[in-house]
Amino acid sequence: MNCCLMKIIMIYLENKTTRKIFFVEGECEKSFIENMYKSGYQEFTGRKNIEIFNICCDNIKKIQQKFSMRNMKVYFVFDIDILIENQHNEQNIFNQNFNLLKNTQNEKYYIIQVQNFEDELLHCCSGFNRNKNKLFETFNANNERRFKENFIHQSNNIQKLHDNGFNILKLWVQNLPDILSPYGFDDDNTRKTGANFK
Repeated sequence: MNCCLMKIIMIYLENKTTRKIFFVEGECEKSFIENMYKSGYQEFTGRKNIEIFNICCDNIKKIQQKFSMRNMKVYFVFDIDILIENQHNEQNIFNQNFNLLKNTQNEKYYIIQVQNFEDELLHCCSGFNRNKNKLFETFNANNERRFKENFIHQSNNIQKLHDNGFNILKLWVQNLPDILSPYGFDDDNTRKTGANFK
């Protein structure tokens, strides 16, 4: 059997038997992942749930039961600007959550947004030229609040990103700050970047 065909079959079977749950920081990330699924990006397909939970601020014990099943991949999507600012002791909360997760049996992956969601879009869409106003204008917004509202409610948000040079290989790949060095995200393959989601 052709090796490429075999790989496709294996991916299909894995997606049929493995559940995925995404815990995302906010509604924008939820909308983004839902529409990436509809656009056919490989890692987003299969049986999945998407729920809002901020690993930097919320207690992991609130959701731990939701990923207690076997054959489940668990993804956490979060910004790190709040960790850098550390205004409300988020570093301690994140550290406690991370240590508890190390003792769970499921596959766990971390999708890390350096700064925030908008900054990630600016980084991976060449058409915006790192200009946040151009991002806002694309979604008929004149400020961050309006951008988020419009992005969430537009079913074609992925297409709009593609129209502005969206490159998934540049998504979630920015260098991590030193504050995350102790967690070894780049060493143990638990960090997911756009390259994993082709």
